[in-house]
Amino acid sequence: MAIIGAGSAGITAARFANRLGKRVALIEANRVGGDCTWTGCVPSKSLLHAASVANTVRSASHAGITVSPPTIDFAAVMARIRDVIGQIYSSESPDALRTEGIDVIEGHAAFTGSRSIAAAGRSIYAKSFLICTGASPFIPPIPGLKITPILTYESFWQLDALPARLIVVGGGPIGCEISQACQRLGSQVTLVEALDRILPNDDTDAARLVEAALIADGVDVRLSPRWNRCD
Repeated sequence: MAIIGAGSAGITAARFANRLGKRVALIEANRVGGDCTWTGCVPSKSLLHAASVANTVRSASHAGITVSPPTIDFAAVMARIRDVIGQIYSSESPDALRTEGIDVIEGHAAFTGSRSIAAAGRSIYAKSFLICTGASPFIPPIPGLKITPILTYESFWQLDALPARLIVVGGGPIGCEISQACQRLGSQVTLVEALDRILPNDDTDAARLVEAALIADGVDVRLSPRWNRCD
């Protein structure tokens, strides 16, 4: 079995097929681990954890505990996130996967026939193929955006200083996570969504609860029908 793309889906499939006794070639052109390890699940949940700790300290008086307001060392927060990424990656690096019996090939894949792929100077023949395409940031066609310094969910993790003010475009899961985390860590966040609700692919009532939580944290949530009424 040949698997193109060694993100979370590709790694999971490779390990499962390997345990079933299949010979597996796992091909990755970029970084093994994909979005989940490097720019998605692992860093975002680590960031949310830090933000939750800060919020707990900030609201400790509700439990009758008096503490000083938390001091956020954002560079240290990001350093810890990178450390967590490293810990996760150590169990799914090419060498770690190879010790499990998976043939990891680092390079671009190209089909050379109905049963063959070329990658990293090798020819791989397989009975079945799984393509795990992964994801990439979508830059919306907003006038002036091309000449404006912006971050994506990939480049955000390179920050070492928390922006004093942050506009997050897109009210999907990633946008909501980054908005709440940065707001709780001390940034003033405006979350902008072109539709009339955040989390448009999720349950409506759940989305309303998340929106209410974001607003309670201080996030300025702006949805499409409201824009004309906002200053």
